[in-house]
Amino acid sequence: MESVAVWLICDEGKQKGKVLLQKRAQKDIVNGEVKVQSSPGICQAACNGKVDFGESPMEAVKREIEEELGKAFADSFHFSSLVRFYTGSYTFNGEAAVGYNFYSFINLQQQNLIKLHAGAEPHFIAVLDSDFAKIKINGDKNADPETGIVLFRDQYKALKILLEILMNTTL
Repeated sequence: MESVAVWLICDEGKQKGKVLLQKRAQKDIVNGEVKVQSSPGICQAACNGKVDFGESPMEAVKREIEEELGKAFADSFHFSSLVRFYTGSYTFNGEAAVGYNFYSFINLQQQNLIKLHAGAEPHFIAVLDSDFAKIKINGDKNADPETGIVLFRDQYKALKILLEILMNTTL
């Protein structure tokens, strides 16, 4: 299995320099039907999902951005600005998986076009490097997605790498 994650960083406004995390809602609407979400409350990259059969990672990124962040945002997004910064291996439901992680900066106009999908909480959680010590890994002791920021292990590692990159980047 392969997956993609797109990490968005605000490049202006009060969120400047912050990485946007999507938090899973308690429920999702799939084909008009309300379903209990797997891993509710877990935070993830701004946009992420599986690479479908026959799809390249970049094709999956384009599809996932439109599905999870809305058509208006996808139409305004500069896909050529994406930087692939980390490819990691992980296990998903007992199966070996590879995750391709990308990042890009977005401006205020683009931020305002985002419409999160039904499976996400309505607002992003914005984090800086200084917030990293408070972020937990799903399954670890004291990791409570209802009260804190909790990520899957692979995304925790990707976020750590991204924050290190951002510390060495001038915004």
